[in-house]
Amino acid sequence: MSKIRQGMITLCFVLLGAGFLGGLITGKNGQGPMWSAKMDQAPIRMLALFLIVLAVLFAFLPEKESKP
Repeated sequence: MSKIRQGMITLCFVLLGAGFLGGLITGKNGQGPMWSAKMDQAPIRMLALFLIVLAVLFAFLPEKESKP
């Protein structure tokens, strides 16, 4: 379970960083509205919803430690 949580955290940080850098680069090039239109698509919203539900689920699941 711990590896799944770490993977989710890593995925969230990578997606957040990629979105920030993409917005920064397109904003400097004057293509900010194009970037925001691309990010306001159904698959992006569904991915965000999935990650939020997964984070809430992991918040309520206790982390079980294996006993040696």
